[in-house]
Amino acid sequence: MERLVARPYGRSSVRVWPPLLIKEVGFTDLFFLTNRQMYYFYVLYSLKDKKLYKGITSDIAQRFIRHNSGGNKSTAHRKPFALVYIEAFPLKEEALEAERFYKSLEGGTRLKSILFEKGIFDQEGKLN
Repeated sequence: MERLVARPYGRSSVRVWPPLLIKEVGFTDLFFLTNRQMYYFYVLYSLKDKKLYKGITSDIAQRFIRHNSGGNKSTAHRKPFALVYIEAFPLKEEALEAERFYKSLEGGTRLKSILFEKGIFDQEGKLN
């Protein structure tokens, strides 16, 4: 199954959960996605300290709200966040593997190049 990637936010200073996906979802994909638990690797960008936070979850909307409301001790001091990247996986192990990769030196470099290519970051690594 292909990885699904969320569209980046616009230039608005108010950033909300993006409901759109880049990949067009066909009927069979839609049936698969709605009848199976999905796991998501996500990347948040702290608007306060300008750094990335990477994690996985099975409920991306609730997790994003929790991060921005200060419900997570490790990120409460870094809020507000913008959700800049998502990959969806049918298996939790695949999401964990993606998280491990993107937290590595090679994966971090690859992630930054993806965010640059998609126009989410500028050449200095700042949010567009």
